[in-house]
Amino acid sequence: MYTFNLCCVLLCMDRIDASRLGGARVFTPSRLRELSPAVLAYIGDSVFELRARQHLMWPPIKLNDHTKQVQKVVCAEAQEKYLAKLLIDVELSEEEHEWLRRGRNASGRGPSR
Repeated sequence: MYTFNLCCVLLCMDRIDASRLGGARVFTPSRLRELSPAVLAYIGDSVFELRARQHLMWPPIKLNDHTKQVQKVVCAEAQEKYLAKLLIDVELSEEEHEWLRRGRNASGRGPSR
């Protein structure tokens, strides 16, 4: 499972406030280190898909077509391409490389396509 989106999570936010979901859980970077790579990948996938949906919302198109476009962007193969471009265009810190390594080594397997 490629998790370019995990880098996005770490680069784009320093806190996840889940208080609106019924709990006052705040995940700081130090608390994120306690989570397994599979959980981090899951969170990253969720954030990346939400960003893709927001980006592809305009111009308005049929919902089914929108979903197909999003799926093309968030699939593992596309994420691998985005990661390769990210690594060329952006110089990651040693810590960010470590997060990326942890996410890419996540052993969690989702449902088969």
